[in-house]
Amino acid sequence: MNRLAVIDVGSNTVRLLVIEGTDVRNYRVLHQAQDITRLGEGLEAGKPFLPQAQERTLSVLQNFSLKAKALGAQTIWAMGTSAMRRASNGKEFIAQVEKTCGLEFTVVSGQDEARITLQGIETALNLQGRSYLAIDIGGGSTEFILTDGQGRIQELFSLEIGAVSLTERFLKSDPPQAVECSKLLHYVQQELSAHIAKFCPAILVVGTAGTITTLAAVAQKMEKYDPKKINNYVLSRQQISAVLNNFINQPLDLRRKTPGLEPKRADIIIAGTVIILTILEILQAGELIVSDAGFREGIMVELFKKV
Repeated sequence: MNRLAVIDVGSNTVRLLVIEGTDVRNYRVLHQAQDITRLGEGLEAGKPFLPQAQERTLSVLQNFSLKAKALGAQTIWAMGTSAMRRASNGKEFIAQVEKTCGLEFTVVSGQDEARITLQGIETALNLQGRSYLAIDIGGGSTEFILTDGQGRIQELFSLEIGAVSLTERFLKSDPPQAVECSKLLHYVQQELSAHIAKFCPAILVVGTAGTITTLAAVAQKMEKYDPKKINNYVLSRQQISAVLNNFINQPLDLRRKTPGLEPKRADIIIAGTVIILTILEILQAGELIVSDAGFREGIMVELFKKV
């Protein structure tokens, strides 16, 4: 039995998964954890990471690496996404991480991120035979994957809009002013309509990653996050709209106290919620199915192919 560890290094969150097994049909989870490090904080395309963002992320990666090694992981594979693609000093940061933490680090393209995310979703949800559009909202980008339900991808693409980048660009006030929300909504509608209107009406929509899983947790008023109650949860457009209306009118300190909402995510949840609500409106979809599994679990699938 192989002991393996994978780390999803996102623009907002770093997620660890340590498993033991032989393949994607035969494994058990030994440990999983996540920490919001906000690697993409203040990041503009072609500019370097902020030093404090690097320090936070490196510290968490060191801790995750030590934990994985303590559990006997023979291989630790980290993958970086949008923030790593955009930063001018990404290669330097990777070299520092590999030297300090002793792990393999790969940066994937937006298209590969989408493909790997789909693999992760399919480890958690049984959607065999059902065509669907999968959506992954990250801190710096959003991925879209259209599949025919037979393991064949019909279309996939990545858009550089995410919960962190949009928050920093549009939402300056606490709580956000109406004009700020209006500008955010208009921008998201413009960016999305040109790319996803062709999928309307979508047969089925599936969502993963922090914004969507958080909305499912908030809808269920979870005091303690439970992946089993997130997987296959049906989140309605009406629920998302109601949550968004509450968040928009609340100051940050009050949002942080919301059951199901991780306090570190409270500042970016409005922008992330606007993204998913706009997607559903454009698609004329009344609901989506939620998957706790996503890119991190997809990395695990990729790693099993290598070992």
